[in-house]
Amino acid sequence: MARKGLADDIFNMAKKLPWWISLFIAALSYIASPFMVDLLSAPSEEPIRNAISGAWAFVALILFKYALPIAFVFGAMASVVERARAKRVLSRTRNRMNDNAFDAPQALADISWRDFERLTAAYFREQGFQVQETDAGPDGGVDLELYKDSKLYLVQCKHWKTQHVPVQKVRELYGIMAAKGAEGGFFVASGNFTTEAKRFALDKNILLIHGADVLKTAEF
Repeated sequence: MARKGLADDIFNMAKKLPWWISLFIAALSYIASPFMVDLLSAPSEEPIRNAISGAWAFVALILFKYALPIAFVFGAMASVVERARAKRVLSRTRNRMNDNAFDAPQALADISWRDFERLTAAYFREQGFQVQETDAGPDGGVDLELYKDSKLYLVQCKHWKTQHVPVQKVRELYGIMAAKGAEGGFFVASGNFTTEAKRFALDKNILLIHGADVLKTAEF
């Protein structure tokens, strides 16, 4: 079970990275495997030390030549698939709104919170950001990390159909921004924000984005 857990962790990490970085790590690991094996299998006059070195060399061979490359290659494939899926969700939701004359709240209400995060990720990629998803889930935390010009930006998504986003949620995002040293933040909501939330965000380098703006391909 421990091995499966480690493999899952590596795969999930690789899935969040840009696909080309995962492939680079896979190739680097494969190329480095002989050097790691040689490093760990240095001969010794002591039989016990030789046995231990041989065991470590075998572990290094399995890890660097097979386990890591396979995990990162599959992670790269999953990253490409997820990115394409996010783009399709955004395009489909936009088309549904335009073709059926739905307003943005109605079009967004028909998708899941996970697809709302996906279309948000696709939207920020359109704006030129490198997007990395987190494990925040639907109940809180930062959902996306954005990178542009070596600067970090954080994104919080809220797929609330009726409730307006309160100031407390925007304050939470601001606190995480300060803790992580982020350049700025974005709060994307399918609905609206309270007056207090809008007032708080004014001088905090936090941009409040309505789902309607995402579907209109608004730029900032």
